[in-house]
Amino acid sequence: GGKIAIRSSAPMEDGNALSMAGVFKSVYVYSEKEIPSAIRDIYSQALSSDVSNFLEMYGINPDQIKMSLVVQELIEPDFSGVIYTNLGNDKKTTLIQYSNGLVEQLVDGEKKGKTIIVTSENDFKHYGNDQDLNHDTIAELKLLSDKIGNIFENKSQDIEFAIKGDHVYILQSRPLTSDIDIEVIRTSYEKSMAIVLASGPECVGTVVNLDEFDNLTEVEHLIENLKKEGNKIIIAANIMTLSHDPIIATSSGLILSTASIVSHGAQRARELGIGA
Repeated sequence: GGKIAIRSSAPMEDGNALSMAGVFKSVYVYSEKEIPSAIRDIYSQALSSDVSNFLEMYGINPDQIKMSLVVQELIEPDFSGVIYTNLGNDKKTTLIQYSNGLVEQLVDGEKKGKTIIVTSENDFKHYGNDQDLNHDTIAELKLLSDKIGNIFENKSQDIEFAIKGDHVYILQSRPLTSDIDIEVIRTSYEKSMAIVLASGPECVGTVVNLDEFDNLTEVEHLIENLKKEGNKIIIAANIMTLSHDPIIATSSGLILSTASIVSHGAQRARELGIGA
């Protein structure tokens, strides 16, 4: 009994170079009768064309998918978020992004969340409106993330957490697959600039807004014609979905209107080496 989270667990997920964040599905289950349909949804989505197209982009045969499931108690948190560890030249800076409620809205790009840059347990800067996490909670997140980092030989980690009442829960940790330029992020906050989600080569190009099209086939034809004319393509979208990945992979830049630094869209841009 009780509420649970059923998470995908495939062999090609959470690698050192490719996180595959947001590629497979996780489902929150609030009653026992929902479990069979939740499991079917996860396995069905793993066999979808969107997943196959994504895997083929990276030279992975979809037949290699051997899906398992992880079942966790569902924490319905006051706040949740993501921690990036071992950042900066000294590898001692930590980035925390969080928002109220479940973490999905933050990582799916539906919320920008709030940001904390921590250089030690007692030295941090909060960016965003009201600070919801107190000093002790921030210090605990820093301490826990340092302990996890030590377990993985101080390799940068991408850690999901949840907070309910006075308790901090660590939900998962995986390798951080690409470098984060923490000084660029810090500067963009302090100068009230557009937040740099991913550092990449400077790009001037034609902006294609995916939200203005009814289907992606139209977008693909437009981009093909623009490239024939010698244009570089910058993709814009309110929220990036898995179906957008093949289009983004052919672009030179990405603009996301609500995404956070820890969103799947930002992660994908960093892994592809394009600016966002």
